[in-house]
Amino acid sequence: MEKSQDALKTIGEMSKNLGVQPHILRYWEEQFSMLNPLKRAGGRRYYRSEDAQLLHEIHRLIYGEGYTIKGAQKYLRDANKKPIDSSNADKTASYALSSQDGMHKDLERKLSQIAHGLRQALAS
Repeated sequence: MEKSQDALKTIGEMSKNLGVQPHILRYWEEQFSMLNPLKRAGGRRYYRSEDAQLLHEIHRLIYGEGYTIKGAQKYLRDANKKPIDSSNADKTASYALSSQDGMHKDLERKLSQIAHGLRQALAS
């Protein structure tokens, strides 16, 4: 039987969910002050749904986007300063993704042009 989304999750469950070792999550807890799981007897950590969302965001920034710890801290600090209109959040996320896709395609096109030019230069 699977837990509901709102259920508290242990460090082992979050570790497995994210594909990182538990010591990584403890380290992130030290580095990201906004990450503050519940701690029960014996220091056992229990992650609420908002903690889980933050962990997924940290994981995405570090492993997906290639941010350093300092860069991810700054990104999250800056994101927390900006008020978010929840009605526009999905539109903003979609725009950001489409903008990134456009940038990637533009970069691919430029790299392809450079490679073509290099092949021509080497052929002559």
